[in-house]
Amino acid sequence: MQVNAAVDAAPDSIRALFGVETCGVVRRVLSPIENVVYRGERRCFLDAFLTDRLVALVTATTTTEGDPLVHADLVLPDGTIGQLTDTTKDNFGDKKWFSGICRRVTTSLGPQPREPSLFVVDNCDIAAAIPLVGTRRVVPGFFTQRNELPLCGYMLSPLETEPRAMDCFRAAVASGAPAEFVLTASRSDSGQVAQWFRVLRQGTFEVLTNTLSRAGASTTSSWIKQSCTRLDVPADNTPPLAITTIDCQVVN
Repeated sequence: MQVNAAVDAAPDSIRALFGVETCGVVRRVLSPIENVVYRGERRCFLDAFLTDRLVALVTATTTTEGDPLVHADLVLPDGTIGQLTDTTKDNFGDKKWFSGICRRVTTSLGPQPREPSLFVVDNCDIAAAIPLVGTRRVVPGFFTQRNELPLCGYMLSPLETEPRAMDCFRAAVASGAPAEFVLTASRSDSGQVAQWFRVLRQGTFEVLTNTLSRAGASTTSSWIKQSCTRLDVPADNTPPLAITTIDCQVVN
């Protein structure tokens, strides 16, 4: 199966190959503006990763000689990331497809300033075959259609910590400034709990919680939306972190 590696054709090509939606194309350039320009695409992919949706993010770049390369990260049903890299148009390379599976996604990239949606995948097996069949999971409209708020950050593992993200959200809660912070409260082979904490305005908070339960090849998903009058953010950034919700009501 051949896929056109041209940058502008990449999204449709990935859909044709996997039968899934894409979060868009990230054109990798050597410019700091990339961090801001593509934050929407990265947030889309991280949300898909946390909610177990079969979604691809395409990265388009060029070799040193100027030949096009196209790379796709794909959320797989078991919580791992499938990868495809097209080097068929690299006149100085192997001119073939490479595939792999990565078992970790992280936004913990060190102390340097950066856009909070930046992430890397690692713990990869470049020789793995990629299962192309996954669940078209239904996600509620209150999640997919929520208003975009300034992002403080993602914590994709309960064992990791992002002091900048926590400081950002702690300040937003105290001041009432709009903000969103995503916390993975638990994660294991049997499932995970991810929470989107949102400061809508001073004195009004929203919490969206997704619980995934895995048993063999089967995964179930449940959602709850809460409106709260108070969030208690711990002063200590030591993991595992927990944000306490106070005076909350379930919103249909």
